[in-house]
Amino acid sequence: MKKIIYIIFLSFLTVVVHAQDEVIKPTDSGMSLFDDSGVEHIRIVSSDTETLLIEVQCKTEEDKIYMFSGELLDARKKKIASFACTPQELSKGSETIDLAFTVSAKNVSTKTNLKSAYVRIKMSEKEDDDSLLGGLEGLFGGDGDDDPIGDMFAKKYTFKYSKDWRLKGNKSMVVNIPLTPIGDAKNLK
Repeated sequence: MKKIIYIIFLSFLTVVVHAQDEVIKPTDSGMSLFDDSGVEHIRIVSSDTETLLIEVQCKTEEDKIYMFSGELLDARKKKIASFACTPQELSKGSETIDLAFTVSAKNVSTKTNLKSAYVRIKMSEKEDDDSLLGGLEGLFGGDGDDDPIGDMFAKKYTFKYSKDWRLKGNKSMVVNIPLTPIGDAKNLK
């Protein structure tokens, strides 16, 4: 009996480890005529009900610094505002970067569970603050995740990855709790 349990445990462990090391190729990708840099694939490093950590494998030009950010999309490929991903800088010569997705501190969803269907990665060349584009970002409110000028020039890569998320409570959340009668209350009609 112990051997059977041990074999089942090893089989389960193999499935879990394999799922964490899943390599996913892009379904949609940003193309450029002048630049052959880009995201080749992502790898799921860890995933639980409240976080997702991915490793982005990319091909870059040696002398450029790139910024990466990400967003989670629903089945219609619309951004889900309940999640956040901190933008990361890829230094010169590097080929991989890690992006972490978490439930946003600004989450106002009234649902306790959400499902994401896609991961979108944005890759853009880092601009100097004294460059023309760096100055335009400030004019149009380009801070952090909300950067209209940066989005215009960013390459976007979409990956199919379905994930169920559990959201922590907030003041606008409604939680449905089914009531179960006990004792004599079961017989009331």
